Amino acid sequence: MELNQKLFKARWWLLALIVFLQIIILSLSPDERTLGVGIRPVYLHVSLTWTGMVMIFITAVLGLVVLKSGSRKLVGWQRSFLLSSIWFYGIGFLISMYASWVNWGGIPIQEPRIQGAINVLVAAIAV
Repeated sequence: MELNQKLFKARWWLLALIVFLQIIILSLSPDERTLGVGIRPVYLHVSLTWTGMVMIFITAVLGLVVLKSGSRKLVGWQRSFLLSSIWFYGIGFLISMYASWVNWGGIPIQEPRIQGAINVLVAAIAV
């Protein structure tokens, strides 16, 4: 039981380290010529969205491996990757909405990329 608590704490420390490093990187990033400081939410959005997309890909690969092998252990890993990918992709999407609002004064809901992101999130949540 004590080992599980140590692993749980280690996971939170790792997440805290990643968030801390992301904050440092964003605070040190230079302003862009036309967007100014509005580029910082774009940087954060891109990093979170790409992390989510890579994790969705890993989830799909794990799904194929599970279909082939039938391993229960891999099903747990696949579920963890899927839930994490939904969080990363979803938070990246919400930050992209904020970046749109900051940089362009509104959120273009009719844009095909935004509708595609909404479709991915709805499908991932449905899974």
